[in-house]
Amino acid sequence: MLLYPRRVLLARCQQGWVTLVRMRHRLVSLVLFVCVTTVLGSIAPPTPRVQAAGFTVNSTTDAVDATPGDGTCATAIGECTLRAAVMEANALGGAHTINLPAGTYFITIPRSLSSNDDSTGDLDIRSLEITIAGASATSTVIDGSLTDRVFRGQTPSSLHLQSLTIQNGHAANGEDGGAVPPQSGRVAALG
Repeated sequence: MLLYPRRVLLARCQQGWVTLVRMRHRLVSLVLFVCVTTVLGSIAPPTPRVQAAGFTVNSTTDAVDATPGDGTCATAIGECTLRAAVMEANALGGAHTINLPAGTYFITIPRSLSSNDDSTGDLDIRSLEITIAGASATSTVIDGSLTDRVFRGQTPSSLHLQSLTIQNGHAANGEDGGAVPPQSGRVAALG
């Protein structure tokens, strides 16, 4: 039989106790980690900030967006019109660019006396910033068809018009601004 001096046995006991305590701390740390990870994993992630969207118009007709706010510029028949792109940008908020290829885009939906929204009359700009970029001032035309103004901005909106022509807007009741009323947020015409 092997006998250890009392001091050696006591030292080995203390080492075993320290090892046991360390293992217990590791186990507690592991359990806490699993609990925290599970709780954090079950919390819904924060809503992402709206990213700037780009819409390319592929129809010169004047038709409304089928589902404003879904991130897709599409009328009921799947075309992306200027009005649908503006409606989508307004519904998403933030800054957006609408690309207009060469062509004449007629605003043909008459304004409604009972409604002042995107779906009738002028194109309401409510998103923080919308840039409408044409191919060139001679080849891209937005025509108001003398039915209403072409654009109406709401403060603090910003409308940037680039490389396009606006014509035949009509301000009713002798008001100013056939293209854009003077009190309509910020409007910038860029090259």
